[in-house]
Amino acid sequence: MKLNPKLFKQISGELIETQTFENTSVEFYSLNKSHLYDRYATRGRFVVWTSDGKIYRVLVEEGYFDLMKTFYQKSVNQIWIDFLEYVGRSNRRINQMFLIPMMLLYVIAAVISSIYFPNQLMEFLIAMIVVVFIGNFIQNKVVRNHITKANIDTQQKIKDYLGEETFNEIITKQQAYYNNFFDEKEKVSQGEEKQ
Repeated sequence: MKLNPKLFKQISGELIETQTFENTSVEFYSLNKSHLYDRYATRGRFVVWTSDGKIYRVLVEEGYFDLMKTFYQKSVNQIWIDFLEYVGRSNRRINQMFLIPMMLLYVIAAVISSIYFPNQLMEFLIAMIVVVFIGNFIQNKVVRNHITKANIDTQQKIKDYLGEETFNEIITKQQAYYNNFFDEKEKVSQGEEKQ
């Protein structure tokens, strides 16, 4: 599955670690030494996954990566890759499930209205655009709900793999890292203001 393909092409710099899997690999790159640091880390995004459809590249803030090593071990990343691939397949399937019928409905309605109701053609086409927007809204909701459920299931798989206690320790460490990172950033910012 392609994931942030434009960003994937921009990632360069220090390769921290590579994990090889059956059909893909995951390359971890330092966010600290990347021109993308300000875009992501300063906003609390310490990990950014990307893919060209074959390889995954993960930009990761080094301190966060060191602290969260347990969460980025190969077995856990396999669970995430399975999730990402599943989401990609599901997204394509759901899009086709909505897109093809909507396009057929639009074309059929346009042909019928142009033959039988030529004076109201514009009204029919506008009504069909409204139907397409409603269909798109429903499609987005279905996709969002599907992905949310799959994400919850994936997190549970990871929790089952790591164990409840280890998983909760990781969450606690993660929150402490976020808090410390932004506390330090605020102190630096206040120090610069005083000068």
